Amino acid sequence: MIIDTHCHAGNNWFLPIESLEFEMKMSKVDAALLVQHGGNYNNDYIINQSDRNPNKFNCVVLIDPDEKKPLKKLEQLKEKNISGLRLFPNSIFSNLSDQKEIWSMSGELDILISCQPFLSEKSFYDKEFINIVEKNPKTNIIIEHLGGIGINGSVESFKKFLDIAKFPNIYIKVPGLGEVLTRPKILKPEFSFQKQSEYFGLTLEAFGSDRMMWGSDYPPSAGREGYRNTMLGVIDNPIFSEIDVKNIMGLTAKKLLNL
Repeated sequence: MIIDTHCHAGNNWFLPIESLEFEMKMSKVDAALLVQHGGNYNNDYIINQSDRNPNKFNCVVLIDPDEKKPLKKLEQLKEKNISGLRLFPNSIFSNLSDQKEIWSMSGELDILISCQPFLSEKSFYDKEFINIVEKNPKTNIIIEHLGGIGINGSVESFKKFLDIAKFPNIYIKVPGLGEVLTRPKILKPEFSFQKQSEYFGLTLEAFGSDRMMWGSDYPPSAGREGYRNTMLGVIDNPIFSEIDVKNIMGLTAKKLLNL
């Protein structure tokens, strides 16, 4: 079973669900986690897709940081069978006196946290975030976009970030290498990002494949190497064993999402 743990769909931004379904069918992807895109706090569209086909789609939602009762809102969303809540490592809800509460309640409700990299290299090893992780060992946290290395990183800062793998409730999403590496000016027929997968190797060493999962970042990935090539960055990568590929492409997500 192949599961895409990071893709977007919408009716007012990106592309409708039918576009994603086409890509999934072409690449023989069985299921996907619909992740709400930034600034959109109306989750009806992706919740409806999950309700329509629960064996194919689960969803991760956003809550407005100015929501009057964010904990109550989270409980209401849980009743709609969401899988996860999307947060920054330093998310702030204006009507919460203790920001750790929403992380704690997520664990109590069996709602995973899909954690979005913030535009600061300190985001995942900041003391406040580490404190949140330490205080909430039952809350499963999945770090998106390989920790944001393609946004604001270097190999050295990435190695420092990987220290967070010491917490067993932390998982990490593996994107297409086009999100991390620079496209060459000339695309020769033999070109392959898989030959430059240092970040994947470091991640595998730190987390192990049983805490890694593939996330295409569709449709933004269509403007990089393309949907199917984000898969091949894992499937055809020589650094991954057969069981590594099975874990990253589906088994890890299946365990967390109960698909």
